[in-house]
Amino acid sequence: MDQYVPLIPGQDFHVFHRAVGSERLFVETDNYHYFLKRYTHYIVPFVHTLAYCLLPNHFHFVVRIKSEEEIADLYRKKFPFREWKTERASQLLIKQWSNLMNSYAKSFNKKYNRKGSLFMDYLKRVPIETEAQFCGTIFYTHTNPVHHEYCNSMSEWRFSSFNAYQQLSSSTLLSQNLVLDYFDGIDQFKKYHEQPINLKNAVEVE
Repeated sequence: MDQYVPLIPGQDFHVFHRAVGSERLFVETDNYHYFLKRYTHYIVPFVHTLAYCLLPNHFHFVVRIKSEEEIADLYRKKFPFREWKTERASQLLIKQWSNLMNSYAKSFNKKYNRKGSLFMDYLKRVPIETEAQFCGTIFYTHTNPVHHEYCNSMSEWRFSSFNAYQQLSSSTLLSQNLVLDYFDGIDQFKKYHEQPINLKNAVEVE
């Protein structure tokens, strides 16, 4: 888990980041919505979003990087005069995350008359390599607000993907079927999320 982990096409990742010091990334409801709007612009073309949670001072996303062919097509549209090379995939993806955070920070600083860095130095990412880790990471992401005592139950937190799965509401952001296949359907997904919240047995990172 460091800044040198490449974002590999076709691989699942837990991506997370936090604000500097005691700063907050989100101070009002509009901030959360604006961040997701910027995420949709910068990141969604390159990934399948499997789960997410935005908290006042940090965020979590579980994503599956799209195929190399899809990434290459996007790269050629963005840089029509450059030759595609496989190693450019991770570079492009890291740049897109950087663009997201820079765009959000610039808007946030302007709105609140703030100066300086808003995010920590580098984006954290962990490759997901097993089915158990996958399910545990989804669970961890959805239970994070309870863990940090922002609410008493996962369903109370509005800024995560949990309720979209519970209600199976249509979402242009989430690739729900990719997740439900791991859990063998919505019933098992719900049952898994009913277990006691003990994140030390999951994938605690933040």
